[in-house]
Amino acid sequence: MGCKEIRNNLSDISNEQEMTEEMRAHLSSCPDCNRAWEYILEAENLIKLEKEEKISPFFMTRLEAAIESNHEQEVRFYNIIKPKLAAFMIVAGMLIGIVLPFVFQTSYESKMEPTQEEFLFFEMAVEPNEMDLLNELS
Repeated sequence: MGCKEIRNNLSDISNEQEMTEEMRAHLSSCPDCNRAWEYILEAENLIKLEKEEKISPFFMTRLEAAIESNHEQEVRFYNIIKPKLAAFMIVAGMLIGIVLPFVFQTSYESKMEPTQEEFLFFEMAVEPNEMDLLNELS
C-alpha cells in the first residue's frame, strides 16, 4: 500500500486493532503517515472530551443566584442610604430656613420703615379718601 491509500483508510479506522499488519508496518516506516495517524487520534480524543464535558445542570442556577445576591447587596445599600439622605436634606432645609432670616434681617428692617418722602407721599394718597368719607357722613 502506498501513502495515499493508507491516509484514505486512516480516517475510517477508529483504533489500532482495526489496522492491518501492512498498515502498521507502513506507519512505523513512514513519518508523514505516522504524523497523520497521530493527528487523527488526537482529533478523535478531543472530540470525545468535548462530548464528555457537560455543564452542570445547576450552573445556571448558581450563576443567577450569584447575580441576584450582588443585586440584593446593591439594593440593600441604597435602601440604607435613602432614608439617611432624606433626613439629612430635611435637617439642612430647616437649618437654612432658620439661618437665612438672621442673615438678611437688617436689610428687611431698613426697608420696613418708610423714609420721610415716602411717608408724605403715602399721607397724600390717604387724605383724599378720608375727606370723601367725612363728606359722605355729614
